[in-house]
Amino acid sequence: MPEPAHDAVPEPGWWLDDPELWVLLAFEGGLNEEGLPIDYTSQDRQQVLHDLIREPGPADLDFARYLLAQEIHSHRRSWGFCHSIELAVLLVAEHRQVEDVWLLHEAVYASIDTWGILPHRLLYAAGIERTRHYVATSDHPRQDARRAALDGPSWPLPPPHRRRRRTLISTDRFGSACTRVRMFVQMTPEIDPAETA
Repeated sequence: MPEPAHDAVPEPGWWLDDPELWVLLAFEGGLNEEGLPIDYTSQDRQQVLHDLIREPGPADLDFARYLLAQEIHSHRRSWGFCHSIELAVLLVAEHRQVEDVWLLHEAVYASIDTWGILPHRLLYAAGIERTRHYVATSDHPRQDARRAALDGPSWPLPPPHRRRRRTLISTDRFGSACTRVRMFVQMTPEIDPAETA
C-alpha cells in the first residue's frame, strides 16, 4: 500500500499489512501545558477505530485487542471518558471469544468513568453460562475479582436509572445489537469540519 499523506491517518488495511506498525498507535502518555494527563496518540487511534467500525464485518481480532489494550492504558491514566474505548470494546466483543472476558473486564473497570458508562453486559459477549463457566474454571491470577464482577453488582452501585441498562441480554440479542450499531455507524455520513465551524 502507498505511504499515507503527511498528516493523514492510514486506512485500516495499511495497519493490517504490517502488525509491526501498530506501535505507532500505542499509548503515549504525557502532560499538557496545565500539567494534566494526555495521550499523544489518542487522536490517531480514534480515527483508526472510527474507520474500523465503518467497515463491514468484524475487524481483525488481534488488531482490535491491541487497540483496546491501548485505550485501557489511556483511560487508566487520564481523566474523563472518550468514546473510542466504546468502539474498541465493541470491535473485540463482536467476535464473542470467551477468553476476551479478561480484556473486556479490564476495559469496563479501567476507571470510574468506564465503569459507569460501558455496558457491563459486554463481559458476557460469548454467552452468560459459557463466560461464567470459563471464569470459574480459569487459573487466571485475577479470577476471583472477575468472578465477583460476573456474579453480581460491584460497589458502588449505579443510580437506579442506570441499573436498568445493565440487564443481561441473550447472546443472539447481543449479536444483533452489535450489527445494528455497526450498520448505524456505517450509514452515518462523515461530518465535514467546515460545516460545523
